[in-house]
Amino acid sequence: MKYLKKVACLGVLLWSVQAAHADNAPKFAYIDTMRIYTDSNSAQEINRQLESEFALRRAALERQEAEILSLNQKIAAESKSSAKAKLEKQREKLQKQYIPLLQQFEADYSLRRNEEFSHLQRQAYQAIMQIRRERNLDIVLDNAVWVDKKYDITDQVIEILNKQ
Repeated sequence: MKYLKKVACLGVLLWSVQAAHADNAPKFAYIDTMRIYTDSNSAQEINRQLESEFALRRAALERQEAEILSLNQKIAAESKSSAKAKLEKQREKLQKQYIPLLQQFEADYSLRRNEEFSHLQRQAYQAIMQIRRERNLDIVLDNAVWVDKKYDITDQVIEILNKQ
């Protein structure tokens, strides 16, 4: 019982110290970077632009992939070993052409996406700094396991980006 009283007194003491220093407590906010890169008008426009720019190459790759899958089905259905071997060689030739094209497509797409999103990153940083100054924030987090919605300023950042 004495132990519980001591713990309770210590708790009250700690609470009073915290309350006394509440004005000096750091002010912080949180942003969800992924939402900025998906929900902002700029991000959506970048994605539409990239899809349009790479549509022909993507379609050609999808046709090659479908052809390879079709050959796989024919190989599985074929019972003659000579016809099966011919289909397997054909598939192997297509795969040798397909893989480098796919790798080059992915590299080109990634490079263009990074180029386009670097501008959005700069704009988002400026919007975050604007909110930080307006709210007199000490810390802005962009990575957390869980954050209470009252600290989330992502919608405000997106709103500023959408006005630009």
